[in-house]
Amino acid sequence: MKSDRGRPTDGICSVTHGDGSNPVIQRTLKVVAANSSACAFLYWDRLGKRLFHPPPDVRCLPVLKGGGRRNLKIPLLLPLFWLKAILLLLRIRPRLVYAHAFEAAVAAWVARRVAGIPYIYHIHDNISISHKWTRGARAFLEWVDLHLIRDAERVVLPDLCRMLPSYKSHAGKFVILPNATDVLFRLPPVSAESGRPLTVAALGSLEITRGLGLLLSATENNREVRVIAAGHVREESAAHAISRQPNWDYRGLVPHAEVERIYAEADVVFLFYKPDLEINRLAVSIKLPEALAAGRPVLINDEVQFSKRILEWGVGYSCAYDIAALRKCLAVIARNRSDLSERSRRALAIYERELKWNVHKPKLEEMLREGGLVTK
Repeated sequence: MKSDRGRPTDGICSVTHGDGSNPVIQRTLKVVAANSSACAFLYWDRLGKRLFHPPPDVRCLPVLKGGGRRNLKIPLLLPLFWLKAILLLLRIRPRLVYAHAFEAAVAAWVARRVAGIPYIYHIHDNISISHKWTRGARAFLEWVDLHLIRDAERVVLPDLCRMLPSYKSHAGKFVILPNATDVLFRLPPVSAESGRPLTVAALGSLEITRGLGLLLSATENNREVRVIAAGHVREESAAHAISRQPNWDYRGLVPHAEVERIYAEADVVFLFYKPDLEINRLAVSIKLPEALAAGRPVLINDEVQFSKRILEWGVGYSCAYDIAALRKCLAVIARNRSDLSERSRRALAIYERELKWNVHKPKLEEMLREGGLVTK
């Protein structure tokens, strides 16, 4: 994907300030590559090793290397990421930039202002509600975010619940692209037979803000419940607490084949978010479609707006973000196996209808093709 200076190519650049391991980014990259005569992927190689397998015809360009994850180095290195990403975009001169998240969209916006390169802005987490910002910081980020939205060709959201009031004046630009999945499991539904502990799966980012401490407390000395956990435990105190719980089985970071085995053992999947942040109350978990694809109901807290959809679909359970409420909910699930089995059977049907990637992929393909932006 090369170009003479000042002359655009027919290709597309996908850009992220992450390491590319996010499954949403990987799925969209496949579609971008399939709909472009040339495709480049600009990313931040945080750990010094590639954590994803790009399509064979994608040119992968690390904008930065090092820095790690979730530490103070990241915001300090962001200006350097922006500078290098902008320079790469101006050198490559793609026909279109697909920018993942606010950080990549800033670079895409500058490239548009300087060289007229159009971009699509895929919002993963709304930046202005993603942390406990000061009032001034939040207002500034909202102002910047609205400029990114205003100048984008299209803006992607994972769900309508993430359409903030400040976005409404640009509502015509938005496309809803759920955090769907193309994963394929072939698992039987949860058995209605009783006489064994309820098995809860806790997968992905295992941290206090995802209800880990709550689940540890609610299942302590609880012989009716067994927990299988897999993923990265961020807090050392939580890792120590897990090691002391005899009914917890922590399996570390596991490959996809092992994830399927965990779902085969699981009865229900834990999807809690600490409701102190607005972004958590509007969370749309990327683990939800995977759980439903495995035919496993989910357990989510009431404060998450998406919990209403879970209950409407009949594919899970909901309770307050509270130890006693969670303990009671687990007991109810454990003692009503026939209802659990029915929700398990319904989960796969809802996945096929609502959260299967092939159902939503045409919307992304249309975005890439409209207006003559792509010439493949």
